[in-house]
Amino acid sequence: MKPVQQRLHNAALKLFVETGSKHVNVSELAKEAGVVRGTVYNNIKDPDMLFDQVARHVVTEMNARVESRLIGIADPAERYGITLRAPLQRVMNEPVWGRFLVQFAISNSILNGYWRGSPSDAIAQGIKSNRFELQEDEALSFLSQGAGATFSLMILVLNGYKTWRTAGEELVYWQLRALGLSLEDARDISRRQLPDSH
Repeated sequence: MKPVQQRLHNAALKLFVETGSKHVNVSELAKEAGVVRGTVYNNIKDPDMLFDQVARHVVTEMNARVESRLIGIADPAERYGITLRAPLQRVMNEPVWGRFLVQFAISNSILNGYWRGSPSDAIAQGIKSNRFELQEDEALSFLSQGAGATFSLMILVLNGYKTWRTAGEELVYWQLRALGLSLEDARDISRRQLPDSH
């Protein structure tokens, strides 16, 4: 993505959060991005489809960031834990990004794409290897619970009630316990250092 397009996407993300709407006015977008209207039309094919473009970019970029953290990690329980904690860490560092997800992700199929990526892969791997006490036909419901809990904890982090570390540790601990891991194993994995992006 070109720098000017990234700037427009960032401005749109902020406007979506501030207005609570999936539509933005081109003049407001240009003003927020610090460009002229012509720049918007030259870089955004269809302003009416901007929300979907931004949502796709958010998911693609988040999956890439998380995948880079999973390099060299084989344990599906640790992999799943990273996929839950990484978004909470990012919320702390990029609150507008987090507020965008909290407002729109539950009801938007594009934004739900994150859960069909790395988290789903980790769950499938854990089922196949018998690391998790979960049936294949239960995986979608379990992932939905994980997603809902993650978004709820994002709100607590954004509002200053929890740190991302505490929220992440608690989330991973309870999710791994629900998957059948022992108290000690779940606690150990939930407290491990979150790997850096490569």
